[in-house]
Amino acid sequence: MTRRRHVPALSVLWLLVLVAGAVVARTPAILHLNRAVADTLRPVALRYGWLNVIWVVGGLPVTLAVLLIGLFAVPRLRGRACAVVLAAVCGSLIELVLKHLIALPVPPAVPAPSFWNHLSASLNFGPSNLTPILHRLFPHARQASGPGLFPGSYPSGHVFRTTFVAGVLLPGRVRWVALLVAAAAAFMTVATGGHWLWDTLGGALLAVSMGMLAGV
Repeated sequence: MTRRRHVPALSVLWLLVLVAGAVVARTPAILHLNRAVADTLRPVALRYGWLNVIWVVGGLPVTLAVLLIGLFAVPRLRGRACAVVLAAVCGSLIELVLKHLIALPVPPAVPAPSFWNHLSASLNFGPSNLTPILHRLFPHARQASGPGLFPGSYPSGHVFRTTFVAGVLLPGRVRWVALLVAAAAAFMTVATGGHWLWDTLGGALLAVSMGMLAGV
C-alpha cells in the first residue's frame, strides 16, 4: 500500500521531465544530436524497408486492439481496465498538446516501399486524419485543422503507444522487456525518418508516466 501512494507522485515527476524535454527540444545541442543520429540511421532504413513495420504496429488501431484484447485476456488487468484506458487517453491528449505547443518540425521522411506505405496509410490514425472531422465540426475554421493543428513531432506517439501497451501487458518480473520494445520502436521511427531521437525519448517518458498513473 505504501508503494501505491508514491505512484502518482512518480508519474508527475516523469511528466515534468517530459515537459522539460519539450522546453529544450529546440536548443542547438539537441537539434545537432537529432540530425547526427538521423543521418547515421537513414542508410539503414533505405536498405531494410521492413523497418517501416513500426508505422503499422505502432499505429492507433493496432495498439488499441492489442490493449483491449489484453485487458480482457489478462486476469490481473481486469480490475485496472478503467485506469489503463484513462491513462492511455490522457497520454494521447498530452502528446497532441505538446505537438501543438512545441511544433518541432518533423525530419525528412525516408522513402519507403509502396507496400508499407499502403499498409501504414490504411492502419493509422493521426493528426492528418482529423482534417475531415474538424471540417465537419468547424466548417469555418479550415486553417486550423489536421497537420496545421498538430504540426510538431515531440513526443513520438508511436513510441508512446508501443511502450505503454508493452508495459501494461507484461508481468512485473519481465517488464524490463518493455524497454527493449521502446528501444526497437525508437530505432525504427528515427531510421525511417518519422521522428527525431529526442521525440522517441519523449514518447518513452510519456509511456512510463502514464503506466505509473494507471498503477500497473
